[in-house]
Amino acid sequence: MMRKTLALMMALSTVVAFGCSDDDNNKKKPTHDSGMNNKEGGGVSTDLGELTTTTIPDIKTGKVSDGAGIKLEGVIVTAVDTFGSYANHAFVQDPNGGKNSGLFLFGPKVDAGQLSDLKPGDVVDVAGIVQHYTGPASNPYKDNKVVIQVMKAVITKKSTGAEPTPVVVTPAELTTDPDASAYEGVLVKVENVKVRKGLDKHGQFRVDGDLSIDDELYAHSTVKVGECLSIVGVPVFFYFHKLNPRGAADITAGGGCADAKVVTISDIQDPASANKPAKDTEVKVTGVVTAVDAFPSAKTGKLKGFYIQEEGAAGPYKGIYVYHQWADTDTLKPPAVGSKVEVTGIYTEFSDLSEIKNVTEIKDLGASSAPTALTVKAADIQVSADYQKYEGVLIKVENVTVKELVKSKDGTKTYGFSTTDSFEVKNDLFEFTIPAVNDTFTSVTGVLHKYKSSPQIMVRSAADLVK
Repeated sequence: MMRKTLALMMALSTVVAFGCSDDDNNKKKPTHDSGMNNKEGGGVSTDLGELTTTTIPDIKTGKVSDGAGIKLEGVIVTAVDTFGSYANHAFVQDPNGGKNSGLFLFGPKVDAGQLSDLKPGDVVDVAGIVQHYTGPASNPYKDNKVVIQVMKAVITKKSTGAEPTPVVVTPAELTTDPDASAYEGVLVKVENVKVRKGLDKHGQFRVDGDLSIDDELYAHSTVKVGECLSIVGVPVFFYFHKLNPRGAADITAGGGCADAKVVTISDIQDPASANKPAKDTEVKVTGVVTAVDAFPSAKTGKLKGFYIQEEGAAGPYKGIYVYHQWADTDTLKPPAVGSKVEVTGIYTEFSDLSEIKNVTEIKDLGASSAPTALTVKAADIQVSADYQKYEGVLIKVENVTVKELVKSKDGTKTYGFSTTDSFEVKNDLFEFTIPAVNDTFTSVTGVLHKYKSSPQIMVRSAADLVK
């Protein structure tokens, strides 16, 4: 589905950008004798108009203007898209390699042949029109993102050769600009990365660094979350950066991924911990399940998220949120509240909330004593206080008064209530009876969460709300 959407949107953009007509489509395709050869005067004349000989790095660094007719000589084919009903694209690379050396050819024609005749390593000349693509007109890319590519390309094969050696890069270099844009279209390799998310409905999976492995060039077989891989492919951008392997041979077993860092929850949450892991580090933590999402997503049908806390006495820095989606039929899911678990995943910060995501293992270590809620003062969990030390901790606040109800923007749904002490009580984990404004509770118990700097107590059952 993703590849079909990409091809259709880009095809529509071609019509808009270049005004293709029946006359355009009926023009004679250039051949060796009818336009791909240099003429006296320094230009190359084809039905594409006057062409200027240039290089891929000059095109990719913006030295060649949008809409310019160009000719490339002696570039190397790195990938040919002949997969699926919307295939008909290719990638070429400058023989010198490196950043800004790769280029995407949208819908090229092959002089005296078919696109499927080309193989990685073939040395070719290319004539075409440069396009600075900013996404579909109805939904352009954010932040003025531009993908530089060549349209209406005509490829002439010159010889057969060896494909370039892939450039070894990190996932961060393929997902974060300016490096990510510079590597678009370049044959690259990421080594020893773990699968963090399995195949989604678009046929993509994700590895370390939240790098998406796409299926534009071939359909992936089943991948296992947590397995260690090395992947060769061509990076592209379509609303976000992705890596496209060209076939099964481009995905191999890794030579040894680093083990997860063993830490305590306090190590993650306490800024003074000597063993605090760096953000986006794979960690392995042990804790007791204190709360589990009970409402499947309307979009995915899956549950999302649970909380764990260090075994033993409750206290600051001892709880954390685990962001993980699962269905009842999945094997990678949390056990019941009160179970001791070992969780392996990536420690990160989302909107200043510490969490573990991209979970690869949830090991059930058996039943444990459920932690007793830590009684805190309302002032301890207000924005003005150092309330982040209680993130993910099972807490109890006494003498709570309802200030107003928390509703959706259209007012049709109620998600809980705010209090006169400037924190919210939410029904994300349990659908409790909504109280009236000015109602009071002797105590409210739940796990402390945070959203956009707003402290929220996530109630788990009716017993957590004591009148």
